[in-house]
Amino acid sequence: MEKPLVLYMFLFYWHFLNALFTVEAPRSLYTVEHGNNVTMECTFPVNGKLKFKDLSVSWEKKDELKKQVYVLLKGEEDFESQHSDFKGRIKLLKENLNLGQSLLQITDVKLRDAGFYRCLIGYGGADYKTINLKVKAPYRTITQGVVSTGNNEWKLTCQSEGYPQAEVIWQNGEYEDLTDKANTSYETGSDQLYRVTSTLTIKSRIDEIFYCIFWNKELQENTSAILHIADSADGVLWTESRRFVGAVLVVTAFFGSVLLLMLCIRKARANKDNRTPVASSPTANLSKNKDPHDCRDASFEEEELKYPPEKMFQILTMLLLEMQLCVVSALFTVEVPQQLYVVQYGSNVTMECRFPVNGSLNLGLLTVVWEQKRQGQLKSKEVYTLRNGKAFPPSQHHDYIGRAALLHSELKLGRAILQITSVKITDAGSYLCLIDYRGVDYKYITLKVKASYKRINTQVMRIPGEDKFVFICQSEGYPLAEVFWQNEKNFSLSGSANTTYTLTADGLYNVTSILMFKPNISGNYSCVFWNKELNGETSAYISTLALMSTQYSGRKSMILFIIPTCVMVAVLPSALIIFQKRKSFKNGQPKKDRKRKLNPSLKDENRDDFNSQTEALYLSTVTASRDSGSVGL
Repeated sequence: MEKPLVLYMFLFYWHFLNALFTVEAPRSLYTVEHGNNVTMECTFPVNGKLKFKDLSVSWEKKDELKKQVYVLLKGEEDFESQHSDFKGRIKLLKENLNLGQSLLQITDVKLRDAGFYRCLIGYGGADYKTINLKVKAPYRTITQGVVSTGNNEWKLTCQSEGYPQAEVIWQNGEYEDLTDKANTSYETGSDQLYRVTSTLTIKSRIDEIFYCIFWNKELQENTSAILHIADSADGVLWTESRRFVGAVLVVTAFFGSVLLLMLCIRKARANKDNRTPVASSPTANLSKNKDPHDCRDASFEEEELKYPPEKMFQILTMLLLEMQLCVVSALFTVEVPQQLYVVQYGSNVTMECRFPVNGSLNLGLLTVVWEQKRQGQLKSKEVYTLRNGKAFPPSQHHDYIGRAALLHSELKLGRAILQITSVKITDAGSYLCLIDYRGVDYKYITLKVKASYKRINTQVMRIPGEDKFVFICQSEGYPLAEVFWQNEKNFSLSGSANTTYTLTADGLYNVTSILMFKPNISGNYSCVFWNKELNGETSAYISTLALMSTQYSGRKSMILFIIPTCVMVAVLPSALIIFQKRKSFKNGQPKKDRKRKLNPSLKDENRDDFNSQTEALYLSTVTASRDSGSVGL
């Protein structure tokens, strides 16, 4: 009897454990950039040592048609059923299976890899989980071009690739929107990436700055490029011309040195053949053998013989070395990995420009100058200066004292990195990075500072004697934001609002918007601070329930005061009456006891009277009930 019972219990618990087999996914969403690798994970219970032959793992992608990504059946891999989209890019990390981890690795992620993946595990039980993979392709690299079409007219072009489709926003140096004047086209290739090209044709003077911003609305990301007319036209042409001239000089120096060397060798051989040993002086001998057509005198010949071919070769070598140094100096260029930096107000930023070192750095020959220039300012501010390898603090502008520093450890790598802490609004502008190290060159970098309207202060007031209310929303940020008002049905109320702004000492905009109207009892309202340049918004909500509670709070407090007062007035007399009756009852009780003691028969008489009264009351009740019953019939 015990053995069948034990077997039954074992089978019961076996099916119970099988039912408890669950697959878990530590993350249900993975976001990866196009071209990168991703590893998705699901876990399962092992309960001891893994029996590989009992394990089955299946990863599949749920599209319109199911795509098999990877199959491990009873410990054996099956690549025949694998979809062609994943051939050569899929790997299961088998070393993690012993830990109960099914890790699927996809390399060189494509846009078509995005979607939902099902991880199914069979191991003494079966279960699955679904994982979502999103693929993004930010518009990181922007190819820009500036072409002069004459008459101070310029054709500005920005081109980039990414996914999903981006919007291109154009602005000038004053942050005015020029998008309507631009022409933007979109193309898609076999890789499903969008190739976005935007062209702006505009009349502008020299030394003007323009921005093209690729705004990816779905990813909430933007990438910007700065187009500097002076740098882009004259500066770029000057850099290219320097490189071209340098290359020409190198080629000319090479061929010139070869020709000079050949002439020197030929001259040396000719001089050797013309020499004859005589006892007399060399001058006399040369005079005898002098060519009648040679117009050179004897003194010139004597000077010529003073410089043998070896000396001529040394002079030629020195000339070549100096020429090469001039060529190297002409080819010295400063580069910037990033032309535009956008940083949050109050945070830190590091801006970088690079220069060629060509071996170990000689710090004593290095000079680095960082200067800032803002729109409308005639004089630039010196941010940081390094002269001959030593910092030069006296020239630093007071706005940057204690906040700007150069990372000296990066100079040996050819990187001049400027770090600014606690960034202010006034730090925005164009920065000049000038490097002097066996050659001189410079580049411009633009710094933009943003201060989002993160916190909105709200206030509600009621106009005395009227049913109108005043809504107030106030916030600080940069650049200047627009304020929109709307109700819960997204109906605009901005026309009735009055918005004002002031500038704080830090350069932030203090924006206050006031809306005065008679609200609906069941409505909710919101104020939206829209920062057009940053393409961001912040909202605050106001509920009318709070308004109505404010409106009727006086009445409610009055009612709450009156009701308890009435109750107390009604209850207090009753309580006094009851108290008086109880007091009189207690006072009369001793008199009755004394009467009973003096006349014991009085108790029985009273009892008889009470019984007779009770009986009469009962008979009258029964008679009344019969009468009512007869009437009902």
